[in-house]
Amino acid sequence: FVDEGIDAYYEQVKEKVDIQPEHALKTQPWGQREFFVQDPDGNMITFGLDLSES
Repeated sequence: FVDEGIDAYYEQVKEKVDIQPEHALKTQPWGQREFFVQDPDGNMITFGLDLSES
């Protein structure tokens, strides 16, 4: 799932979900801005924006 407004979406999600500091929104060296959340079953879900397309 990719969202154009990743910064705004991150703010909305962190109001509802406890995001661990190591999973916070950041820009990765490979050109993706992303963050992670963990579902109740322990699965990691990534939300990101490919910066090469913006």
